Amino acid sequence: MTSVKGGNKPAPRPLPQGSHDGVTKIRTLTVNDEPMARERVLTLLQQQPDIENVGECADGAQALSAIERLDPELVFLDVQIPV
Repeated sequence: MTSVKGGNKPAPRPLPQGSHDGVTKIRTLTVNDEPMARERVLTLLQQQPDIENVGECADGAQALSAIERLDPELVFLDVQIPV
């Protein structure tokens, strides 16, 4: 961690890509092969003002491609995802 000159406070970090007007949003990706479960997670995430869901996937191959392309900060991943 980099310190600010003359003090022990850490230097400010740049805002994540999803930031707007100084509000930091966590960029998330939702991965689940069950449409109803995926929809439930998306519904819960929409209620959070500090979350930006950048995509959703139904299998592991889609998830790998989306992670590389969308660069999410957090992935909600089904532990028994196919492919």
